[in-house]
Amino acid sequence: EFYLIDTGGITLSNAPFVDEIKYQVDRLIKKASWINKEFYLIDTGGITLSNAPFVDEIKYQVDLAISEANTIIFVVDGRGGLTDDDIYIAKMLHKTNKKVIVAVNKIDDINNMDLTYYFYDLGFEYVLGISAIHGNNVNELLDIALSDYTMSEINTLDNTISFCMVGKPNTGKSSLTNALLNEKRVIVSSIAGTTTDSIDSYLTYENQNYCITDTAGLKRKSVLEQGYDTYSYLRSILSIERSDVCLLVLDATNMALDDKHVAGIISDYFKACVIIVNKWDLIEKETNTMKKMTDDIRSNYKFLDYTEVIFISAIKNSRTSLIWDAIKRAYTSYTKEIKTSILNSLINDAYMTNPPQNWGNKRLHIHYSNQTGIKPPTFNIFVNDETSFHFSYKRYLENYLREKVDFTGSPIKFDIRSKKE
Repeated sequence: EFYLIDTGGITLSNAPFVDEIKYQVDRLIKKASWINKEFYLIDTGGITLSNAPFVDEIKYQVDLAISEANTIIFVVDGRGGLTDDDIYIAKMLHKTNKKVIVAVNKIDDINNMDLTYYFYDLGFEYVLGISAIHGNNVNELLDIALSDYTMSEINTLDNTISFCMVGKPNTGKSSLTNALLNEKRVIVSSIAGTTTDSIDSYLTYENQNYCITDTAGLKRKSVLEQGYDTYSYLRSILSIERSDVCLLVLDATNMALDDKHVAGIISDYFKACVIIVNKWDLIEKETNTMKKMTDDIRSNYKFLDYTEVIFISAIKNSRTSLIWDAIKRAYTSYTKEIKTSILNSLINDAYMTNPPQNWGNKRLHIHYSNQTGIKPPTFNIFVNDETSFHFSYKRYLENYLREKVDFTGSPIKFDIRSKKE
């Protein structure tokens, strides 16, 4: 996995809208793939400045992009020719150790390919004429970008469970990391946004190896600020992707919509999860306070109904020992395998107990099931017609399977296929 980061155009020409540029939020972060390799594509708003009065701001933005990238795609205007701005940016890129591909855009016609030759003067090995509009040579561009790319090996460590702290800013993720590590490894502050990088720590607890990752607080994209917020968001997403288990850390004193946004990300990536309700020591308690809050969480986070809910105080290191067993249970479920014969028996029992309704003139028949993977447990279900498999019946099969097999803490993924596949 790798980053593909487009930093937006940098120029030294006129730019009357300084404040708008400084606070512009126009980044798109999308996951994509090319020949079975997944990557993040970051598109940023174009930057235009007059006489470069804000050199520090420019350098800050570009340094962030460069630090995150495995490969830098330097986009230039083929029709406009080589400019002073191109030379200025090229000098900045030559100071890095990153692979740089000069993408000479707007080469829409093969007869204009000679326009790319001027850009070899920038001194980079890779210069490629492309057309972003028509897609010309974009596949060659990706081939070059991925030619020496290697996958992260963090999840291939023997007998290591990797988990990350995830939550909105200032929920106590760093305090919890320190409590679990039993040392002040991460800076703890009441100011939201103290942690901007994902930080990995390794330890062994009761003969089990763990990798703990503390992430920056996740904000909704609509409130991401210029600069580090966007890249902190990306680092947090990557930490979720490469973790086995996510600890969703909630603030017992301040649960909000942002929490649902974070929980939705965990659900979208099919990660094992444990919900941690932190700052429990600050809550005035009655007889059923914990049960009421648990019921509220179950009601508001129905898409994470497979998770355990644990109430703790990280700052006082109260009840944090319960987290280790919860992580182990979630990981065991996340890597669980079911024999094909047992799986088919369970699916058939579910089908006979509650046959699906007809949708239109079609009646669903389940022919065969098998497990195709773990992390999460993934099951193929072969049917006569996948279009007649309603999502509500998929939910029913998941609930039935959970009643018979313990998948506490782990999502289940179904892949519905027609028999002919």
